[in-house]
Amino acid sequence: MNTEHKKLLGICGLYCGACDNYLAFTESGQHLLKTEKYIGKDLEPLMCKGCSSNALSEHCCKCEMRKCAQSKGISFCGACESFPCEKVTMFHAEGHKWDKAKHRLDIIKNSQRTKTIGVDEWLKESEKKWTCKCGQHFSFYESECSKCNKSLKSYSKK
Repeated sequence: MNTEHKKLLGICGLYCGACDNYLAFTESGQHLLKTEKYIGKDLEPLMCKGCSSNALSEHCCKCEMRKCAQSKGISFCGACESFPCEKVTMFHAEGHKWDKAKHRLDIIKNSQRTKTIGVDEWLKESEKKWTCKCGQHFSFYESECSKCNKSLKSYSKK
């Protein structure tokens, strides 16, 4: 698997390739820039190239899990002997509080799966999960494919 794709491994257990702050700035995600989140906003603080890159959104720059993993020299939280720690469990629990945080509910399961099958395989599975049958990538909360208009299995349905 190429280095660029590995940048989509979210240290917390998320797949960065389904994050709208990543996807909106890719060729297949340009439609997201027409949504309320982006219209009339300064786009630079929202742009992200993935958790394991050096080009992070303003929000991701502040991630304590990322800082912790980097200090320990590990590529994701699930590889830590203290997993799941308080930082991970708090981030996970926030998935129950806000509609736009439901994606956090899978971080522990995703981290365990990554540890079991390896980073490359988990990234392949995740890319497949977040790609419509027509080949269009979609974000965590899109309910309909922007290319073929088919219904998508995303967090908008949970």
